[in-house]
Amino acid sequence: MMTSSSATFCKRSSSRTNVPGGFRVEPLRVATKTESFSIDLGAIVKHYDALLDQTLDNARTVGWRSNETQQRNFSTLAKLFSHESTEFSVYDVGCGLADLQQFLTENYPLTRYAGCDIHPAMITRARGAHPAADVRQLNILEYNRPQTYDYVVASGTFSHCGTSERDWPLYIREAMRVMYRMARKGVGVVFLSASADVREPGDYHQDRGEILRFARNELSPLAQIQPSTSPWTFALFVRRPSHSAASLG
Repeated sequence: MMTSSSATFCKRSSSRTNVPGGFRVEPLRVATKTESFSIDLGAIVKHYDALLDQTLDNARTVGWRSNETQQRNFSTLAKLFSHESTEFSVYDVGCGLADLQQFLTENYPLTRYAGCDIHPAMITRARGAHPAADVRQLNILEYNRPQTYDYVVASGTFSHCGTSERDWPLYIREAMRVMYRMARKGVGVVFLSASADVREPGDYHQDRGEILRFARNELSPLAQIQPSTSPWTFALFVRRPSHSAASLG
């Protein structure tokens, strides 16, 4: 696979197996010309299994503190495409229960929504709650169709660390390369902030300067940090230069 800007060939291997008592995802191994890493996707699935087994509202089931926090982050992401006046498409990476679809239907009715998640039970519940939502089980690194959606977003998808502190940032960067390649207009990602004063075990808090440098160096010089109204998060917007004028006003 050719990345969007670094022109690195990536070789990936993973497997998925149904086993008694649940669904197991084998570790994902990624190798490029410059680096390699392994992600324990099974650990991520197990983490969300525990949340799904509890009687929680949707926001807490996918890892947010509250529905208010989730809605604030959706509102932050929506600034990426709030200028749109005609129909546009949004792809939700790590869609969970597809709550973003409902938010967009209520606030941005011109949106065509689709999404993916690695967890099969999340997708089953998302389809039950939002029958019109085009969601499917997929690891985003397996997506190989360029510029198929106007905007590609992820809200908290990278907040729970599925591997070592060394490998998780490498996975995030590779995922963002794929997301940028998918997007015709831009990418938006909500991260937990490294400056947050409250942390939970297993959470990954992203340094703003570090991810911004990566995005500007490898994806687009127009990458920018979008502050959030939540004290624990921030968003990174990566717009394609060819679509920057209207979005920036």
